[in-house]
Amino acid sequence: MVAMHNALSRILLLLAPIALSAAPVFYQTTYTFDLTAINRPVTNLVAMEVPESLSPVFAQRFGYNGPGTDVAAGGSVTSLAMPFLNDTGTPWTTSVLMGIVQDLPNDPEGQKHIVLFIDPATEALTTGVPWSAFFPEVLEEDLIAALELGTSGGLGWGNDFATLAPGLSDVAAFLNSLRAPGGLLGPGGEYTSPYFALPAPGAPASNFVAVAFSDGQTIGTGSVIQTQLGDTDVPEPATLIPAAAAFAGLFWKRLLARRAR
Repeated sequence: MVAMHNALSRILLLLAPIALSAAPVFYQTTYTFDLTAINRPVTNLVAMEVPESLSPVFAQRFGYNGPGTDVAAGGSVTSLAMPFLNDTGTPWTTSVLMGIVQDLPNDPEGQKHIVLFIDPATEALTTGVPWSAFFPEVLEEDLIAALELGTSGGLGWGNDFATLAPGLSDVAAFLNSLRAPGGLLGPGGEYTSPYFALPAPGAPASNFVAVAFSDGQTIGTGSVIQTQLGDTDVPEPATLIPAAAAFAGLFWKRLLARRAR
């Protein structure tokens, strides 16, 4: 028993430098949507946030924590924080968002449109341009269906990830295609990426515009900030000891299992 106590003490001492080290650094983005120009909400919001050097796999769902939390209200200003924290240690540098708007003026009842939230510098490329001119190989109704499937569940609600993943994957593939060297086809046959820059943590907000297809009409604007979390947080010893004990318990469980063989 004494030997076990001494060994446990040595394990806790080895774990102490890990436990007492600075907490991991996280980054979170918060988007503000200004849709005062229209009285229709944009729903099923997702974001593709990436550093320049990384190709993302899935779009990130604003509605992960609950149904209805992925909606920018029509006729007003809405701020939504991305529920997924960036734990890569490097701030995101660019982003593009996508959602769905329904029943715009002059629409037949039930008509749905893809909305892209893009760099204001690319807004002129989209004005009055139909969806099919930009994306002749992607049916807008198919992308809407994929987005609805991909945002149909989250933490403790709706479809499980295995069910919604195909839709989210299709959405990500489309948004990835908009990154340089791809993007929106402009004059001279050149492509321009609609991704907008994300500000560094603590820097002033950067801006974006909301463009609804099928015919390229600007329906709103917005801004985004990026916040660094946890850079100066050092966990209290009371929160570290149980974690260290858990590691030690796992060690002893494996050690005793080996001895029992």
